[in-house]
Amino acid sequence: MKQTWRIIGLMLILSLWIISCGTGSPQSAATPAADQPAATTRSARISANGKVVPAQKTTLSFALPGQLIDLRVEVGSTVKQGEVIARLDTSILDAEVARAQSAVAVAQASLDRIKAGPRAEQVVAAQSALSATTAIVQQTAANRDQVKEGPTAAEINSALAETQQAYIAMVAARTRKDVIQKDLDNHTA
Repeated sequence: MKQTWRIIGLMLILSLWIISCGTGSPQSAATPAADQPAATTRSARISANGKVVPAQKTTLSFALPGQLIDLRVEVGSTVKQGEVIARLDTSILDAEVARAQSAVAVAQASLDRIKAGPRAEQVVAAQSALSATTAIVQQTAANRDQVKEGPTAAEINSALAETQQAYIAMVAARTRKDVIQKDLDNHTA
């Protein structure tokens, strides 16, 4: 904005100078023709209306938004190309850079650890965990297969025999209980 006003002012001064030069002096006027009478020298005043437009328009801005912390020029100051005229607060960007650098350091440490390979005790622990997990998987698969297949005829016959023996033992126990209860009732009566 300052640059625009500066250019407008310069254009106004330049226009006035050009206009004043156009009025001319007697020495710069063309020589009158011999058959024309000599003109009298008069001062003429020219009045004109117009709009001064800058030859160049420059918009100044930062690449990123932010808080202005340093303004190094004043209104009407002359600046040169490449000259720093203002600075933004970079504390937030500095924190983001530090955070990114930390992430890079963590990633580098992880990469270094992977490149170094596992330690012997880590390998042994991993192999032990793998063996235990493999045993659990095998036992679970065997249990699943047994459930899918169902009992064999021998297992069914064995279970029936055990059930019959348990029934016989139960009947015998009830009979003994009844005999003992009867004896108890006879002694108390």
